[in-house]
Amino acid sequence: MKKYLLFILLVCLAANLVTAQTKVAKRSGAYAGLGYSFLIYTNSDVSSIYPSFDFRTGSFNTEINPYIGMKLSDAVSLEFSPSIIYSKSGGSKGFYYQSVPTVNYYYLPSPAYIFAIPLNLKMKLFPFTKSGSVISKGLFLGVSAGAMFIREEYDNQIYTNENMNVLLNIKNVSNTLWAPNTLISIGYSSDQQFSYGFELGYRFVPLSIKRDYPLATSLASNMNAVILNLRIGINF
Repeated sequence: MKKYLLFILLVCLAANLVTAQTKVAKRSGAYAGLGYSFLIYTNSDVSSIYPSFDFRTGSFNTEINPYIGMKLSDAVSLEFSPSIIYSKSGGSKGFYYQSVPTVNYYYLPSPAYIFAIPLNLKMKLFPFTKSGSVISKGLFLGVSAGAMFIREEYDNQIYTNENMNVLLNIKNVSNTLWAPNTLISIGYSSDQQFSYGFELGYRFVPLSIKRDYPLATSLASNMNAVILNLRIGINF
């Protein structure tokens, strides 16, 4: 009889041990990861110089987005989401610029590039946390805002007109500025320890039109863009 009792006791202990080992540890709510984005500028003054894809040079507008955040509840998370934006052009299109009163010359960037760093705080709202679907639970609405550092620089080939028959000068021009930016987005984020997701958004970047420089950021009223972001990360 004692042998049977001892056997039952050992079975119970083993079952408890297995249950303890397979129990999923509670996560802290912290997460981090990296995103990669494609940008489409919607302002014609910017998109004419920086097209979404420049097949001649093999360049396109990209954004790298490291992030770190905390899930405050099932429905709300807050994250610090800086980015590094790099846009480059082969210089196929130019623009007219009035460098002196009453005289417009044609400026051809060769090549042109924008380097920018948005420093944003983002709030994500998960409206379907009560849903029975795993996919629905991962859908979110995002709003982020902050300051953006922007630097634009290129060599301008200056012609009398767009026929580019007479080259007047080649001049290097650069400008550095800060601007506010806001990103509104929708997306999906998985809840596994090693997570993945995507985000589709629109970034608003108003610019002050001072026209002090023959640069896209000096001529355009904004640097707004459609953004498609792919993300991978880890939930702690």
